[in-house]
Amino acid sequence: MIQKKFKVDPIILGSAFVLIGILVVFPFTLLFMNSFKSDGVFTLQNYATVFSASRNYTALLNSLKLAS
Repeated sequence: MIQKKFKVDPIILGSAFVLIGILVVFPFTLLFMNSFKSDGVFTLQNYATVFSASRNYTALLNSLKLAS
């Protein structure tokens, strides 16, 4: 019995990377970029609001404990 090596066509592989980029990477990039905007102006106020609340540190700690 002769086994043939599985060969992925470069066009299929390239298409898969493009599809992943469109469906995953692009939305996350937009989300990250828009997190620095408020009313169309660059600001760090969103991050200051998140990090100023102590309950967010509790949630972060719980998540890290669960992950470890």
